Amino acid sequence: MPAPGYSKITPEMAAAILAECENGAPRYLAARNAGVSRRTLDRYTKKNPDFALLLAETCGLVDDQVEAFLANAARGLSTPTAPQVTSAIFWLKNRRPDSWRDRYDTAHSGELTTIVKVIRQGAAA
Repeated sequence: MPAPGYSKITPEMAAAILAECENGAPRYLAARNAGVSRRTLDRYTKKNPDFALLLAETCGLVDDQVEAFLANAARGLSTPTAPQVTSAIFWLKNRRPDSWRDRYDTAHSGELTTIVKVIRQGAAA
């Protein structure tokens, strides 16, 4: 018997999670809407590598569509519904931070020397 609070993902729930991701929902929200926790979804994907691959591909397709829209908007190509470019940028920064983040980590090597000079005010000379 499962522990209290633990839910098992059924094939119907897995299909619902994929459908949510296909509509653009992040994984944690798709899991919640299917009635399970993100942790349960993570365990399920570890035990079912085929589902994990399908989930990654499904989430990636939506991200690819948003990225393609942003590329077209940057080139000045119009779209019939004219979605918000700013929304697309924030979407990609949150969903693909490795490719779209503004901050980059840099490493410093070498030595840094600091010189401190103390000046006394009001001291008699």
